[in-house]
Amino acid sequence: TPRHLLAAELCARADGRIAPRVGKIGKLGDELAIFDIRVLRDGELRGMSLGELEAKVEGSEVIGVVDTDERLSAYPADHTLGPGSRIVLRAPVAAKEVLDALAVSSRTGRPFCVLGDGEVAGKIKEMLTDVGEEVVLVASEAREGVDAHGDLLDPATLERGGVREAAAVVLALENDAATLFVTTVLRSHAPDVPTVAGVERGARVQRTRASGADFVIALDEVMGRVLAHHVLEGRRGDTGLVLRRRKAGALAPTPANADAILARTGCAVLGVIEDDELRPLAKGETVSSQTRICVCGSVSAIRSYEGS
Repeated sequence: TPRHLLAAELCARADGRIAPRVGKIGKLGDELAIFDIRVLRDGELRGMSLGELEAKVEGSEVIGVVDTDERLSAYPADHTLGPGSRIVLRAPVAAKEVLDALAVSSRTGRPFCVLGDGEVAGKIKEMLTDVGEEVVLVASEAREGVDAHGDLLDPATLERGGVREAAAVVLALENDAATLFVTTVLRSHAPDVPTVAGVERGARVQRTRASGADFVIALDEVMGRVLAHHVLEGRRGDTGLVLRRRKAGALAPTPANADAILARTGCAVLGVIEDDELRPLAKGETVSSQTRICVCGSVSAIRSYEGS
C-alpha cells in the first residue's frame, strides 16, 4: 500500500544499511561514474563547500545540486552543503570508497527513534527491526509495541525516547501540522540528531524542511508513483536521476552551452557523443538540437524536453 511504501522510503532515508548515502547513477566509460550523494546532519560533508568536496575527491567535478523537485542547479564553488543537501558528482569509479567515508553517519550503531501512533510508525519499527536495528517507538498513548509514551510536543517525552542519542529520528505522525510542530520542538531539543519526516501532502515538504527535518517524503507523491507504476505497466515512474544518450532536441532548440541548458531545464549535459564515444564539452562549447549528447537529470525533467 502507499503507506507501507512511505514507511519503506522513510526507513531508507534514515538508515544507511538500507539505502547507502552514496548511490551510483551510472558510468561514463570504464573509469568515470556519476554519483548521487546525500549530506547528513552528522556527517563530514556537512559544512563543506563544493570546492572543498572536489579537492577531497581527486579527479571529481560537481555536476549540480539537486533541488527539492529533482531539478539540477549550478552553484558556486563556495556554496556550503547543509543537512539534506543532495549533490551529483562526476568522479573516478574508484572514488566510491572515499565518498562512502565522507558520507557515513557518526551515529552508526545507535538505536533509532520513531515518533508516531499510526500504521506507518508501526511499520517503520518493524522494517528497521527486521534489518537488525534497535528501535524505540514513542507514541502519544501506551499500547503494545510502544516503548515510551506521552505528549510528543513535551521535551520530557522526547527525552524518555532517547532522541538526543538516536542514530536518527523518524517522524510518522497522522497530521502535517503536528509534524511541523514536533519537528520544531525536536530540532530545539536535539539539534544534532538527523531527522526524517513523512507528511501527507507534497505542499508541506518545504515548510517541514524549514522547521528542521533533513529529509521529508510526502504520501501523495508516493501515491503518484504507485499510480504511475500501474499506468505505465510496471515501468519506472517520474522520479529518480538517470543518464540518457539522445539528440539534444528540445533541450537545445537553438545552439546553447551546457550552463544555459542546465539553467533552463534542470538537466546537465555531460558530453557529446561522437562515433559512440563520449567527449567532454569544451568550456563554452554549444550544441544544437541535432547534436547527440549524454545528459543527466530526473526522468520527469528529461521527458519534459523530449527531442527528436
